Amino acid sequence: MPPTDDAVPDQMDVGPSETEPVRVPVARLGAVMRGAIRGSAAVACALLTALIYRPLTWDHPDVGRLLVDGSIAIVAMPVPLLALLAAVSSLRWFALGLWPLKLGIHADARSLTLRFGPFGTRRYEAAGLRAVYPFETDDDPAEMGFEAFLPPDQQERTLMPHVTYGDEKVAVNDLILRFAAGSEQEVLSALRPVIQSWRQSRREPSDATNGSGV
Repeated sequence: MPPTDDAVPDQMDVGPSETEPVRVPVARLGAVMRGAIRGSAAVACALLTALIYRPLTWDHPDVGRLLVDGSIAIVAMPVPLLALLAAVSSLRWFALGLWPLKLGIHADARSLTLRFGPFGTRRYEAAGLRAVYPFETDDDPAEMGFEAFLPPDQQERTLMPHVTYGDEKVAVNDLILRFAAGSEQEVLSALRPVIQSWRQSRREPSDATNGSGV
């Protein structure tokens, strides 16, 4: 049985006020299932590799046969490579599910920390986090999906904003949803107070600047 991160690992800790720290657990069971799926793919690729390479001969006196076998070996090379990649990925997901230390998404008004065990730990200062909704961007709504056509208040109520940090290209919200336990709505419900505090802290310096120019 995978270790637990707290006494009730399937619950999300939400403080009573907007500035209270929030902790969302990692989906350990989901990680084990992902590891099993990738492990099955690794086994399938390994069996296919054996079926392809076992009949090949490298000491045949016929040069033509050697050329044919060599060509088959080269063309089939992606199969064992896929088996290796799937096996490594499977082990990482299994390790996440059985990780002995505490994992989770830890957020407060000052920072966001993602503890994902074998996938690494990331810490972001709230001052560098930018959380925006589709209605706040200049992108073409037609390219962003139906969510971009929802009213702004509904977007803030039902959608996880696009969260980035500084100049990094990684979408922090995608990382959160990939590893977090619970549905997107559950994760959003837990993190919404902290996300709103991040957004408010970014508005305040801008408002102060605009006010000083009047």
